Amino acid sequence: MSAADFSKLAELFPDETVTHSYVQDIKLPAAPGQQSPAFLR
Repeated sequence: MSAADFSKLAELFPDETVTHSYVQDIKLPAAPGQQSPAFLR
């Protein structure tokens, strides 16, 4: 999600406060003949 997507959500719920946001970095394998892609969140 981009920052713009999060601001749209914040407008929908103005009284909400995010105290935790759980994410995990997952390294994806590269396709044959290509470099390994960046991390995906």
